[in-house]
Amino acid sequence: MFRHLKLIDGSSDKFWQIETNGNSHTVTYGRNGTDGQSKTKNFDSAESCLKDAEKLIAEKIKKGYSDDGLAIVAPSEKKAGGQSKQVIADEYLELIRQTNIDGLLPFLERHLKGNVEFIKKEIRKAKKYWLTWTDLSKEPEFKHRSNHNWGQRGDRAQQRLIALSALATFSLSDTTTWTELIDLLNSPKDPAVKKVLDWAKPNWLADYAAEQLVKNEWMAITYDNIRLLEEWGYFEFKPEVYARSLGNVPNLGYNEPEKKVYLDRLIEDEKAYTRDVPLLLAYETNLQNNHLHYDYQTQESELVWDYVFPRLLEQGKLDTDLFIQQLFETQTKDWNINLKSFFRKLLTKLNIDDEVILHHQNHLFPLLHHEQAAVVNFAIDRLKPLIGRSELDSTELLSWLEPVFMRSDLKGGIKTLLIQFDKWLKQERELASPVCSAITPVFMLSDLSLQERAAKLIAKYAAVEDEEIKMRLTMYATQPMGDVSTLLNPWMEEAPLSEAEVLSPLRGMDEAYEYEAPKGNDILLDQPITYLANWSDILFHWGKIIKGGDPLDMELLIHAWLTKQDEFPADYIKQLDPYLKQLKSGYNEASYASLFGNVLLNIIYQPKTIYRYKSRYNSEFRSISILDHLLALFQGRLQQHIAVSLLSTPSHAPYWVSPEVLIDRIIAHEQQGIAIDPVDMAIAISRMPRIPGADNKAQLQHIQTDILRELLGFALGYTEQIKVEEGKNWLQRLFKKEGDEKEWQAVWATTARTRWPEGKFSAFETGALAGFPFVVEPYRPGYQIKPNYNTNYDYRTKQNEQYLVGQELTFPMPAYQDTPTPLLYAMDVYATRKNEYFYYVSDADIRYFFSLTPQVAEPLSLVLNYRFNSYSLETSKTIPALLTALLDYHGATDPSTQLFIACSLLTKEKNTRTLAAELVLQWVEKGKLDVQTLGEYLGDLIGRAYAPINRFLDLFEVVRDISPVHNDALYQLLKNLLLRVSWETKMPANFKKLIEQTYDLALRLGKKDDKQLMEKIAEWEKVAALKPIVLKFKKL
Repeated sequence: MFRHLKLIDGSSDKFWQIETNGNSHTVTYGRNGTDGQSKTKNFDSAESCLKDAEKLIAEKIKKGYSDDGLAIVAPSEKKAGGQSKQVIADEYLELIRQTNIDGLLPFLERHLKGNVEFIKKEIRKAKKYWLTWTDLSKEPEFKHRSNHNWGQRGDRAQQRLIALSALATFSLSDTTTWTELIDLLNSPKDPAVKKVLDWAKPNWLADYAAEQLVKNEWMAITYDNIRLLEEWGYFEFKPEVYARSLGNVPNLGYNEPEKKVYLDRLIEDEKAYTRDVPLLLAYETNLQNNHLHYDYQTQESELVWDYVFPRLLEQGKLDTDLFIQQLFETQTKDWNINLKSFFRKLLTKLNIDDEVILHHQNHLFPLLHHEQAAVVNFAIDRLKPLIGRSELDSTELLSWLEPVFMRSDLKGGIKTLLIQFDKWLKQERELASPVCSAITPVFMLSDLSLQERAAKLIAKYAAVEDEEIKMRLTMYATQPMGDVSTLLNPWMEEAPLSEAEVLSPLRGMDEAYEYEAPKGNDILLDQPITYLANWSDILFHWGKIIKGGDPLDMELLIHAWLTKQDEFPADYIKQLDPYLKQLKSGYNEASYASLFGNVLLNIIYQPKTIYRYKSRYNSEFRSISILDHLLALFQGRLQQHIAVSLLSTPSHAPYWVSPEVLIDRIIAHEQQGIAIDPVDMAIAISRMPRIPGADNKAQLQHIQTDILRELLGFALGYTEQIKVEEGKNWLQRLFKKEGDEKEWQAVWATTARTRWPEGKFSAFETGALAGFPFVVEPYRPGYQIKPNYNTNYDYRTKQNEQYLVGQELTFPMPAYQDTPTPLLYAMDVYATRKNEYFYYVSDADIRYFFSLTPQVAEPLSLVLNYRFNSYSLETSKTIPALLTALLDYHGATDPSTQLFIACSLLTKEKNTRTLAAELVLQWVEKGKLDVQTLGEYLGDLIGRAYAPINRFLDLFEVVRDISPVHNDALYQLLKNLLLRVSWETKMPANFKKLIEQTYDLALRLGKKDDKQLMEKIAEWEKVAALKPIVLKFKKL
């Protein structure tokens, strides 16, 4: 006997099934689309088993379960007039099953009166059952409609009937979650839709559309349909809705003539161009994405509104003066940058003459203070031909421009302004004082060319006795680069201090930077962790768990649950109920937090089972299996009432385990006969620093197990011998269970790599782990930087066209193999589909995984380079997460981590570059920045066009002039970059800026005899753009 029942009603969406097998039956239940939970019950005979099964089925049907999932209403429930509501429900269900759209209105006319709320409820139930996406693999009656397991029970016609039912009966408050009605509003000419509209006469469609289009920006109602609904009296004017709809031209495919017919009709529509088209400059839309045609080969395009706006202006249907004012105002709005770019390009294409721009100068000036460089440069380009005109308000202009001259992201615009100011002052020298005063912030910028241009302008036009200019230049006395200060000396109140005089007091360091490879023994255990002491602490701590963010909070709760469970109050589950509800309904993008949340729910509601991570993405994201193992260990110990802390629980913030604490925990395990877990041991050792001067030899003698004592002695540096060849019985002796010898060897391998990150260990060359990365020696694959092309199909030419994606950084990675979990450093070091890893790793995950191996960053750096740094255009929150962790890193500065820093200095994200620059600054202070390796990597990346040079120049804004030693480190970095850089065909844009920075630092630091660098730079003298700066170098 087998019966599968469902209940889909209100908030319920679950199944219940029973299957008999002789004298036992198995009940399975859970939410639809899941495997559910199963319970088996045995009986004395098959007859008693069958009788019990029938009883359970009857009970479920009584509760509303049915074969199709629609809840059964008790026959006693009547409507006015005596007709059973169940009859109404059955009749509506039959309409859906038969897709009888023509029968909907007659059905409503017969039954709606007196049953409005009941019928609304049935419609909502129908939506949940027929329209919800679910797993159809166990519902073959619906599966045949799709080749995929995941789908909807209802077909297109059934979905439309349910949506029409809602349109006919709902009020606005009923439609909050009903996006399906948008489809109906996009087909008002459908006879079925028109009949329902005329029958129901809804007055809420405009409010509904406004609410849905704001919540779901991907949705749209075409303008023609809104206008038709307005004409019929079913849609009132809502400016934002009309703007959004007008911005989305109907999808007419690649039929350009048909599109133009439609647009020409729009241009002739008086209500459209007088009332609605101006709304496009008042509300944010997606009009920049509507193409009239697009050439994939040349990547040239004409947008729909490039066609419409100029014609409306030419025909006088738009007020040109007001239109231009609104175009300028769009640039001050917090809109999509591509939309604002469209309006800037449109203004350029309209060829507005200078007189009109002068008329609107007060609308143009505010753009000069915009945070986006593109907007400011646009304003500068508009002002360029006007500078020097008498109609231009020069006082107002200079007041708006002064902040522009201190922005490092506007160097091109600043150069334009300096050139125009030179021409201006030739004609009006009386303006020299305000103009030269306004440009003095240029000396804050690390740009030799701009500083020289500004200094020459001041020297040419400014009066030496000008007190305002003197005061301003004195403020920037230490900022001029190269020999710029010699041009400005006449305006200095006194001789400017040397760089060493100004900067030396800021840091107690010698002037020369020397790299010293970190030894990893400078970790201070000065922040002991205070564990949760009682139930009040634990209850309060749950709030932190719900918010997430700090992996340490998870480990503290695990520790408290293990060691304080006997002290929990009898009603502790009731007290946790608010947090449990949040866990059930909440979502956490961090995989570690999501897994831990599921475990917490499991130990509350199913304490006799152990929750394991079963995600199908596990093969792409192996590091999560480390936490999965630890949490399984945690759950198992709860079930066995073992009140002992895990070995790996941090004893000192943020993630350290002190040697004394670890040894004490091992002794406690031995005394209580608790098996040592290999993963727990591996993490504990990777978190255990070697403290200079500490002596734990006497404490080690209290460990009873020889191999554990030898392992800890090796980890702490008391012995040099790696013991992995003792035979398989060692694993059983250590962990008190049968197991794979790889587990024991993996603990030793992790211990050895933690102690000697650069080491090569011959003890593993012939063992079971020899083929895994980071076991015998560090895995350091070479890298390549090469162009990567993608292919698009051009529907016009009917051919595949290639286009350049970018310069790709690639690594040869080993093939996937089943990695022993204690082998922490090899877990994710294998080739995989990069896009899969991208979606299932968050910044919090990176913080947690770094905390597992905080003394060796190389494997994690390698993995992130491989999966996230392939292109400099890629963005990910994981990169800043590791950079932040590296700020307090005490381990070796390996090649993979140096490459990770190099890529971070060149990434598209400005905030990430700033964080990477801050890391460079701090590592210079600690003497741990390997400027040679980092410089060589940067030379490779820049020379092969991995990223624009301008991104790297941000580094100088953060690090330059912090101290002489920082400047010396920057000089060495640039030197190694220039010695390494090469290009095949075209010199990288702005390469001159790198040489200028190097020249300025060489001049400041007195590096006049660096023959190796001088010979390299001399090779570029034949490059016309570089010749002036090369000649400057020769004069050093």
